[in-house]
Amino acid sequence: MYFQLHQMIQYHIVIDSKPLACLLLSLESLYPPAHQLALDMLHRLNSAHEEIVEVLLSKKQLIPAMRYMSKRNMLDHSTYRKLTEIAISIDNPKILYSTREEFVQRKVTSNKFDTNT
Repeated sequence: MYFQLHQMIQYHIVIDSKPLACLLLSLESLYPPAHQLALDMLHRLNSAHEEIVEVLLSKKQLIPAMRYMSKRNMLDHSTYRKLTEIAISIDNPKILYSTREEFVQRKVTSNKFDTNT
């Protein structure tokens, strides 16, 4: 039945909504494509930018989250620390470097935080 639900959502038989997208996210363990289906739905709503970022970050997809945030001018001083902490937790020097470099290019950094890492 999941495949039928998938088709109904893809062909817009079922109306997009945030609650439905959240339900799809909860079904991911039973039906893995539900994750991408939910992201697509949130994107089509065009009013769920923070939710999309949170979904990406919950999956440790930091670079896609930053790309999304960059396109929507969501990267600023308030997001620097959070994204840097996530990059550190991923334990990949390339991702940490890319994260910091994005903010350096935007001239948004926190010297206090940089000295602690």
